[in-house]
Amino acid sequence: MQDLVIYKNEIYTLFHKYESGYCEILKTRGYLRVILVHESELHYKDKS
Repeated sequence: MQDLVIYKNEIYTLFHKYESGYCEILKTRGYLRVILVHESELHYKDKS
């Protein structure tokens, strides 16, 4: 199961998390685009 995160009020899939605290996230809908952001900018979506 993949973790869903919220970044700038949109839902993304957490693709990879680096030891430095940066994460690669993918858009869950629409075109495929990987974004590199720091974990402090993300909010984890509840798994419900």
